[in-house]
Amino acid sequence: MRVFCEGYGLGDPRDRRGLVDVATLQLESLFVTLKMRAAEGDPFCVAAWETTNGGRPTLDDIAYLQLHREALISLLSPSQSP
Repeated sequence: MRVFCEGYGLGDPRDRRGLVDVATLQLESLFVTLKMRAAEGDPFCVAAWETTNGGRPTLDDIAYLQLHREALISLLSPSQSP
């Protein structure tokens, strides 16, 4: 995860605190868009919707991030030791 943060210019751990929330929002947007476009009949999205059992892996990722939010933020934040 450190490499991912550094790749996006988040070298300072204090800048990383919002990463979990941004990832959750991005996944929610992905899910809603996939669901909407599949309902509209977009062939790629229909296939993706069917292949992923209605976007189940994305929902699982969202649930994981929400469940472990505090622990993940703690790992991304600077340590509190002197």
